[in-house]
Amino acid sequence: MAPGRYYLCATAGPPGSSGAAQDASAKPPQEGYVATYYPSGTTAPGAAVDVQAGRATEGIDIKMARASYTQIRGRLVNQTGISGAPVQLLLYPIDAPYIAQWGRVTGQGEFEFRRLAPGVYRLVAGLQGSSFSGGGSRLIEIGHDSIEGLALVMSPGIEIPGNVRVEDDGKANPQSLTVTLAVDATPGVWMLGGGRPAYPAHPGADGGFM
Repeated sequence: MAPGRYYLCATAGPPGSSGAAQDASAKPPQEGYVATYYPSGTTAPGAAVDVQAGRATEGIDIKMARASYTQIRGRLVNQTGISGAPVQLLLYPIDAPYIAQWGRVTGQGEFEFRRLAPGVYRLVAGLQGSSFSGGGSRLIEIGHDSIEGLALVMSPGIEIPGNVRVEDDGKANPQSLTVTLAVDATPGVWMLGGGRPAYPAHPGADGGFM
């Protein structure tokens, strides 16, 4: 791994402790192991770990915390006009957007997240693909009671045209460039293609892109 400052979070069960929606009558225990931030806290982001080049970083022990937790169940409302496209869904605390939980979506658009400690979270969904075709997000305040029937509306994406102008001797080929629009509202969240929310465009011969 590259040198730098890192924050660690351990979760009980599979990453995100989330899964496809199940029988609504099946409620999890109200207390158990929850997401724990190094070294032993339940509040993000926890203590930082500094990784230095050429040196092993040791003694990074996390003591899992037990606390009350809850779950949310809901459904995506697809208003993008695109059907059948894979959807990426994640949930993250607004004070630690780089620690996200992934969710799975059923064919009927249902989803579920479990083992959630109380707090304020953002729920984000987007259609997978090389460009942004649509998605949605909303803030959720989670207390000690389960949330059922939560709806997240996915709206169509918008188009932003532009033009690349090369300020040199004019030999650069615009078609060899990539223009990327990144989402600044969710810094550090990894989604939509394996990286920070970002949507690439490839200019044409005249430098125009969409």
